[in-house]
Amino acid sequence: MFIQKVKLKNFRNYDTLELDFTKNLNVLYGDNAQGKTNFLEAIYYGAFTRSYRADNVLDLIKLNEDFFKLEIEIKDKDDTKKIEIVTTKKGKKIQVNKVDIKRISDYIGNLNVVLFAPEDNFLIKGTPASRRTFLDMEIGQVSKQYINVLSEYNHLLKQRNEYLKTMFINSFTDKEYLDVLTERIIEKSIFIYSARVDYIKKINEKIGNLYKNITGIDNLVIKYSPSIDFEEFTEEEIKEKMLERFDHLLDREMSQGNTLIGPHRDDFSFLIDEKNLKIFGSQGQQRLAILCFKLAELDYIKEKTGYYPIILFDDVFSELDNIHKNKLLQHINKDVQTFITTTNGENINKEFVTDVDFFVVENSKIEKQK
Repeated sequence: MFIQKVKLKNFRNYDTLELDFTKNLNVLYGDNAQGKTNFLEAIYYGAFTRSYRADNVLDLIKLNEDFFKLEIEIKDKDDTKKIEIVTTKKGKKIQVNKVDIKRISDYIGNLNVVLFAPEDNFLIKGTPASRRTFLDMEIGQVSKQYINVLSEYNHLLKQRNEYLKTMFINSFTDKEYLDVLTERIIEKSIFIYSARVDYIKKINEKIGNLYKNITGIDNLVIKYSPSIDFEEFTEEEIKEKMLERFDHLLDREMSQGNTLIGPHRDDFSFLIDEKNLKIFGSQGQQRLAILCFKLAELDYIKEKTGYYPIILFDDVFSELDNIHKNKLLQHINKDVQTFITTTNGENINKEFVTDVDFFVVENSKIEKQK
């Protein structure tokens, strides 16, 4: 999978923009506040229909305009696919090859991307909720079933919480309906846990070696921490332990009106020699650990979809010395279309990469260098 063309209208600081790309390393360089990150944000929006920087999608519309339009042409194996997204104050209109897409869950997966950006420090320093959202988005872009099951789980969770509140207020409320909701919650949980365990396992198969090759430090792993201690994550074990915990927690759940266990309480952390990088890691170690996490995702996505995603490196060199810059460049897979933003094109050491296209970004314009 790679992007052949990107067209923007009224997106952030861009009036109109049209660029063609080849399956190369694409370096966008220029001073700060010229629009480099905005361009990567547009590609990310094309993948997830959401921004990684703005909470309100209307903030992406150029000042004094009523809409923005994004078009991306994708080469996917032997096919060419065109996605088009128009966003206004009234909502989004999404088309793939001129066919309207009504549900976001039906759209996700048309364009797979992996993003590394300064904002990614939330993966270590942020809240469990922010890490769960990330986990769900990354798995969801390769599994529509995961998106649907997660949506069903969240709906059941809301129903169960409301019924717990009703039971607390009225002691004569029938418990049988709660049992039905609990059974269905467990059914969905089994699928979600299995998908998350598989994802973390695949990341751990790659991340340790990547981190060692770039930093020289060994034993980086991602630790998955569900709200219940499971040993094997088999269907039988998950069902048995969740039923046991739900029974034990019933009084507390009723008094709080809240479901206290399940995938909505999960978390994960970065460990080196069993020490949490959030507590014991330097800022540089944390940044490189997140970078290696993103590189490890490439093979996971390829395994699930049959092709590599596009990788977006936003300001990746800003806190790296020359040694780490060069080691990163050596790990850029020539089969993966990669976009890098930087203030200085000389950050790209051509000794370690070939087939590089440079684009200068200045005054809301992007031009390919000859």
